[in-house]
Amino acid sequence: MRTYNRKTKNGTIPPEAMRQGVQKIMEGGKFAAIARKMHIPKSTLKHYTQKFSEEGRTSANDVSEVPLEKFIPQYAMRKIFMAEKEKSLENYLIRASQLHYGLLTKEVRTLAFDFAKKLGKDINDWEEAKAAGKDWLLAF
Repeated sequence: MRTYNRKTKNGTIPPEAMRQGVQKIMEGGKFAAIARKMHIPKSTLKHYTQKFSEEGRTSANDVSEVPLEKFIPQYAMRKIFMAEKEKSLENYLIRASQLHYGLLTKEVRTLAFDFAKKLGKDINDWEEAKAAGKDWLLAF
């Protein structure tokens, strides 16, 4: 994981290009032709078009009103802690450090594991060591 080399182009499509592609589909364009012309995978273009159709946005004008943030993929599925919980863990570690009770990295990883268990998170990868992974710590 620490020496990961990207194998796909997932998440690299500019949001404005995705919006233009969806608008062209809504105007009656063909998926394959637009996907090829705009260098967007056909399945991704289809996914975003269906997403906005299900929201009731059926014309190109409706799509132009959608904020660009909606055209950026959300890869938070594998996150252990959401931003709020991660911030509370961060605040706890800072406070402990200010009280001259600094924790070793192994202790921080164990604390993160215990915190995740307390929150009811499914963390099978951490079960054997009873601690968060080194990759999690580096990303934290």
